[in-house]
This record gives sequence, C-alpha cells and structure tokens, in this order.
Amino acid sequence: MLLEVMHKGTRKILSPAKAGILGFIISDGSLQCSTAPSYHRVSFGSSSDELLEKFSEFINEVYGIPFRVYRKKDRRHFFELVKGNKEMAQDLDNYTSKAKGEWNVPLEYLDKESATMYLKCFMSGDGGIGIYQSSDHYRKLPLRIRYYSTNRKGLEEIATLLRQYYDIDSTIKREEEEFTLNVATRAGKIKFIKEIGSFKERHIRAIERALKVIEQLD
Repeated sequence: MLLEVMHKGTRKILSPAKAGILGFIISDGSLQCSTAPSYHRVSFGSSSDELLEKFSEFINEVYGIPFRVYRKKDRRHFFELVKGNKEMAQDLDNYTSKAKGEWNVPLEYLDKESATMYLKCFMSGDGGIGIYQSSDHYRKLPLRIRYYSTNRKGLEEIATLLRQYYDIDSTIKREEEEFTLNVATRAGKIKFIKEIGSFKERHIRAIERALKVIEQLD
C-alpha cells in the first residue's frame, strides 16, 4: 500500500500492480474467500499469453507467490493460473466484493496511477477496443471502446472512475444477458487509448490503427 498526503490527512492507495491484480480478477478471474468451510483461492484465466504473463508478473511483485498453471480440457488454448493461499485471498477480499458476489470498484483506494492500471487490466480481460476498416468510417473515427459485465452497479462505478480522473463520459445499456459501458465521445475515446489502453494484443493493434487515423484527421 502507498500513502497519499491530502489537506485533510492521508489515505491508503493501492499500488498500480495491486490495482492491476484486482482489475484482472473482476474481468476473467475469481476470488474465493470462505471461512465456513475454510476455502481460499485466487485465479485468473485467459487464452492470451500476454495477459497470463502480466497477471503473474503483478502477483510476483505484490506477493512473491508462484501460481500453478492449468489448461482447460475442453479448450485448446485456455490456461488458468490458480493458487490457494489464505493470506492473499483475504487481503484481496478487503478491496473487492467478488468473493461475496458481484464485484465493486475500490474507489477510496485508487489515485490516477492505480486507477489507470485497474481500468487497463479490466479492459484487457472484459473489454473491447475496435476500429472499423471502411474508408468512409475512417473519416469519422468510429472507434468503439466498451466494457462488458453482468454487474451494472460495478459498471456505474467504472463510469465514476472515468469521469473522476479522465473527464471521460460513458453510457451504460443492457444487451441481452449483460450490460455494456461505452465511451461516449470522440474526445473521450482518444483520451482513453492514449492514457489507459490495454495489454491485449488485439486491442493494441486497434489502438495503433486508430492513432494513425487520428494523425491523418488532425
């Protein structure tokens, strides 16, 4: 934990790595923290090697604990990092309610740097960044940036985070069995890809294409 000095005192702030762990967990991870019966487990699964490596890097930085790697039998390329560790699970449970049900954003423990990593890791797991290929669309920069979740309240807190630190507006709507948060404006989309972004290779390629279009339009 870090300490932020404020005019009213100090507050505890999550390090970027720890905020990133939480962002990964609320997207494609799980947190189980039960005392009756006693069962503690932290995991993150993905078909993207870069995300598995980044999660492992953050876990090692914060906790220094190696994870076991499992491959899903019913999927050719999907691996899960799993660790049963009481202290780690209980520590992470202090900042997210996922072990009890729907996740929450630990707003009181985030500054802009840790918020950026939280949003970036969540986007990497349960988000989408894409740009259309049509030349007509390119002139208008139809860059789409969205988060997905069945947890509307959690997405509302993500929207609060985007407004608070980046002045980015967003909209939330229901699509079939889940909700989507969409970054609303062109300015907000450009700010998102420049200041937050994603670790997922597919997203990074879309961001690179979008930045080239932005240069041409400007």
